[in-house]
Amino acid sequence: AALTTGQLQFLSGTQVQGMSSTQVRALDATQLGAVLSSLSTGQMQMLNTAQVRALTTTQLQSLTSAQIGSLTQTQLRAFDQTQLGTLRDIAAASDIANLSVEQVQGLSNSVLSSLTSRQVNALNSDQIQGLSNAQVGLISAKLTDMGDLSFAQVGSLDFSTLSGTQVAALSDNQLQALSATQLQATLTSPSESVLANLGSRIDKLADTQI
Repeated sequence: AALTTGQLQFLSGTQVQGMSSTQVRALDATQLGAVLSSLSTGQMQMLNTAQVRALTTTQLQSLTSAQIGSLTQTQLRAFDQTQLGTLRDIAAASDIANLSVEQVQGLSNSVLSSLTSRQVNALNSDQIQGLSNAQVGLISAKLTDMGDLSFAQVGSLDFSTLSGTQVAALSDNQLQALSATQLQATLTSPSESVLANLGSRIDKLADTQI
């Protein structure tokens, strides 16, 4: 791009949004920073992976939810963990499933803990099963699609933070992964043990669990 950063800063939003894909992709990191806030959602999708990787913390924080929501799977997967930690809105339900398993595994505890219920339940089964037991513990209270959990992950759950609705969402096979301690744990709602909450499903437990 022949225009200097100073010249780009004087462009109106309409002028910036009139730039072609070739022009947008020709912007270096500094030039891109000068027009970033004015890029349309369509232009955001024109950014190549090198441009995405070069975005600074300040630039990422300046993006609107619409701009973040327009990013493609390829662009999202180009972000490193520092960038993902800055971009809390990348966890919007429409986007978080586009992250790679490795990216989700690499999210910090603070980012995982900050996910909303919608965001947690937008994670796909591969992403969920890629999490460590400790990471699952950070999102389990918000998880409704319990079927995505592996047996090992179910066996690590702290049921004192879970509800009867979540117990009901466990498959018959998952129930057999529960320990005696988990079966005796008191749920948040209703205030009763997991074993009592199972009701007639108690027959799905293995003989060694009772």
